[in-house]
Amino acid sequence: MTTTVVNMIPNLLSGEFNEDSEPMVAVNLANPQQIAGSAFTPDPANGPNAPIFVSTDGGATWVLNTIVPSNPATGDICMRFGTQGNRLYIGILRQPDGLRMNILRTIDFTAATVATLLVDRGPSPAVDQPFVEAATLMAGPGVLTDRVYVGNNDFAAAPNTATVDVSLDGGGATPPPPANFNARRLDTRTTTVNQDSPHIRPAVHLDGTVYAIYAARTAVSGNIRTCNIVVVRDDAWAGGATQFNNLLDSGDGLRGQILVSGVNVVWNTGSAFGQERLGGNVAIAVDPRDSGNVYAAWADNAGSLSTLHVRRSQDRGQNWSAADLRTIVGAINPALALNSRGRVCFMYQQLTGAAPNQRWETHIELTDNDWGAVNNRILSNTPANTPVRVSGPYLGDYIGLMAAGKDFYGVFAANNTPNTTNFPQGVVFQRNVNLMTQTLLANDGVTVVPVSIDPFFVKETLMAPDADFYVRDWTDSMTSGDNGLEPSTNPWFYVNPDVWNRITNSPGAFDANDRPVNQDPVPGVAPAGQNFAFARIRRNASGSPANVTAKFLVSPFGTGSSYVAAGAAAGTAVAFAAGDLVQVSSGHEWHLGPTTSIHLCLAVEISTPSDPVVAPGLLGRTPGWPTTDLMVINDNNKAQRNMGIGETSEGSSSTFYALVRNAGYEPRDVVLRFAASSAARKHRVSFTLAAIGGRQARAKGPEGALVLRGMQPGEDRWVAVDFRVGRVTEQPLPILFQEMEGTSVRSGFAVAPHALAPTKLIRRVLRQHRSVFLRMSAAFGVAAGAKESKRAAALEAKARVTERAFAAFVGRGAALIAGAVKELLATAATRDRFGVNDALGELETGLAAHMRLLNKLDAFMTMAQKARGEPADVLHNVEWQRALVERRPRLRDLPHVGALLKRSRQFVRAFEAGQATPDDFPAFLRETFAAMTELGRAGGGLDAELERIRAGMTSPAASQKAHREFLIALEAALV
Repeated sequence: MTTTVVNMIPNLLSGEFNEDSEPMVAVNLANPQQIAGSAFTPDPANGPNAPIFVSTDGGATWVLNTIVPSNPATGDICMRFGTQGNRLYIGILRQPDGLRMNILRTIDFTAATVATLLVDRGPSPAVDQPFVEAATLMAGPGVLTDRVYVGNNDFAAAPNTATVDVSLDGGGATPPPPANFNARRLDTRTTTVNQDSPHIRPAVHLDGTVYAIYAARTAVSGNIRTCNIVVVRDDAWAGGATQFNNLLDSGDGLRGQILVSGVNVVWNTGSAFGQERLGGNVAIAVDPRDSGNVYAAWADNAGSLSTLHVRRSQDRGQNWSAADLRTIVGAINPALALNSRGRVCFMYQQLTGAAPNQRWETHIELTDNDWGAVNNRILSNTPANTPVRVSGPYLGDYIGLMAAGKDFYGVFAANNTPNTTNFPQGVVFQRNVNLMTQTLLANDGVTVVPVSIDPFFVKETLMAPDADFYVRDWTDSMTSGDNGLEPSTNPWFYVNPDVWNRITNSPGAFDANDRPVNQDPVPGVAPAGQNFAFARIRRNASGSPANVTAKFLVSPFGTGSSYVAAGAAAGTAVAFAAGDLVQVSSGHEWHLGPTTSIHLCLAVEISTPSDPVVAPGLLGRTPGWPTTDLMVINDNNKAQRNMGIGETSEGSSSTFYALVRNAGYEPRDVVLRFAASSAARKHRVSFTLAAIGGRQARAKGPEGALVLRGMQPGEDRWVAVDFRVGRVTEQPLPILFQEMEGTSVRSGFAVAPHALAPTKLIRRVLRQHRSVFLRMSAAFGVAAGAKESKRAAALEAKARVTERAFAAFVGRGAALIAGAVKELLATAATRDRFGVNDALGELETGLAAHMRLLNKLDAFMTMAQKARGEPADVLHNVEWQRALVERRPRLRDLPHVGALLKRSRQFVRAFEAGQATPDDFPAFLRETFAAMTELGRAGGGLDAELERIRAGMTSPAASQKAHREFLIALEAALV
């Protein structure tokens, strides 16, 4: 762990002695070397615009760039970059107009171009304290657009002044103001007096959850403001018909949970508190791993003029820790952030000592266990009476803090005396100083400059670059690729990652863009189904030798099916010598049985003792947005590749099937919101949707919703995507699906049509043909399937296959193909829901039709197989049963159920740790059968279902099917 503190005043401004207070910092998550900063700093040339601070070397050095339309400085100023795209959003109080709010954007914060004005509001009625948050949408409709949130206190809505200005496409906002921003009012209570307090702070999660915290005034008496601290939440980017309405108070039922009520806040615009004015503070931060895990802080006068409190909610803001996790007496300016590992960072400024010897201490605290253990360090310890306050605020009403991956970046204002003992973690001054005499010097290096207030940048580097290993999520070219950033910046992380499959124990070549050449896995009976998974592992600095463990996983049917271990669960060791930056793992052998689809997802998780995988891991979880997909984007130790994603020929239509699964624990309607990506729209991909299984539902693009009604927990249905692609493209053209729960995104996936040149598509069709007919033979006993698979393999083995040769292959085998398909349909003894017979009749019309038939056969066989039981779903069964019991008190009180819940928790922990597999599920059922018998009696008997469990304990598949049927019957009996 390394702490860096830098005085941000550039060397060319060594002669300045302004009150450069109330600082803010913004890190470009797409390039953390680029950092913007701000303070109450005037333009040194007294020009028409105010400056921001700019660093392009990670905060080591800073310059000013006068691009903010305010003269000569600004009032409050706050800024944030989007997650991707380099756009910086700035909220200011524009001078000389007092409380006039501007929202600005620059696409290059290092350039001299004045920032674009997007919102202009006030000063009459007044607007106060703009506070900016932003995030780039990484999946779904509107992918790569910036969501921008500016908390502000808007007197146009008095007394309910708490407001967040929202833009769902900040990058596309064009003048005149208010561009595409909308003011969303937060406070709906009639108990608010005069106004809400000025500080309104938003917090944004990449899954679309947006929180905001504010203090609603309920009484005023002298210099005391009595307030309720309120947290609001929106689950869909604040873009629905009503915004910030997803968190209702458990008491009065109104918008926003009252975290704590009746707190007294000192309202003091003087300088009695270490020359600082008081008016209360709030802060909020959400865990990037889990949008339900959120921390909040506020200030009140309990125990001092300003005491800070920190609490936590683990259920999306509804319930909060009853007692403070942290209480700091005599402190202001709380700032909270959580990094990609879930570590909490808390910064604040504390007034210590007694007058006239009081001092301001800036603290930074890091904790992994809610302050059970804490690393508390002092960044600055400076006199509180020097320099003398000029106008105020003195240090400011807030400080800046944010996380970028594992690291934390902050900024604070402090006395700038160049006394190194005032900065216990060290300090670097850019401006001229004499450390021996502890004096500031002007540009001439001689003239002494008065002590003043300066902004200080701080960075907490939690992992040395040589210890931070990662797998690329994407590569564009030899010079452009993922360099380990968290979150990853490419929404199509599953197309060109550095995890891939080969059918021989050789990693193969890398293409002209430095991307590994993936081969779709080959299914078969061992050794025919032998495949080898590879990962290219990197670090950004050489250093110590290390051993990295690479564990590979596979989702056998792709989206909608759970990840299981691919090959040996222990994974493969990859040795790094001290000087190594890149290593390719040895081939990790895994087997794809002949009964499995090749439409699958392959993933890798890498770890060292000092750089573990961020929990939870992918094992037992299904691919999809924003669940496991966001796990991959947020953790550079994870990578995923999707295979078989919708190939067709130029100008032709085809059909691909997406597997949709109710991964919840209650019956429900599954609502799929869909939209063509911008790339798909650009290339005019047209498509229609049809649900397979359950009640029929249909829809068509480019966007809309498809409702799959009455899905049971763990139930699978398929969505047929009939699409047409106009011309050959280098990359797939995603159609994006989001599973909605109300207005929030629960999961999601993409189907990516891709038009290939005939020579490439022939290879894909032959590989799919070989796989499908082999599966037909192995899983359903269709003898002709094995023969047809061998025939396809023989043609695929040729160095060159022309369209004429392929047409001849289809013509000569037409009778064999038709016979095998009809035998499959008869053997499977299930309805032809996918229209296999119809597609068979069109087989000889071209490559696209051939691929359509193969996709229909693949989906049909998957449906038939999963109906027999799905071993990959045993973890879901266990968690579903536990949830069913825990939400019904009369079940929890049964004699054996306590032991069942305990054993269930043990099974889940063992499964996630790789210590249990689906093969252990029958034993789990035997151990807990007494408790299930009690549950069955409580449900009215369920003797037939219990007997099927007893009879099915011979295999994981049979056990999973019987147990699932028992849970469905129990759920229905208890309604």
